[in-house]
Amino acid sequence: MSTAHDDLLKSARALPESERILLATELIDSIPGTLPGLSVDEPGFETELERRFHDGTKSVSWENVSQQLEDDLNK
Repeated sequence: MSTAHDDLLKSARALPESERILLATELIDSIPGTLPGLSVDEPGFETELERRFHDGTKSVSWENVSQQLEDDLNK
């Protein structure tokens, strides 16, 4: 990853969680076309994000998610 990417990611991670959710939503919305299984326009999407935010479940780090995605793609 580029230095600019790393700097941007570090800055984004320093934001409060609600702002990170908003930023993530805006970034997803900026991708042309549709992503399979992911639609911020779906009814209940924001409600589900809020539910997950408040359910007390331990979060999974992006590093773990990213590694799992990479592993799945390389199968």
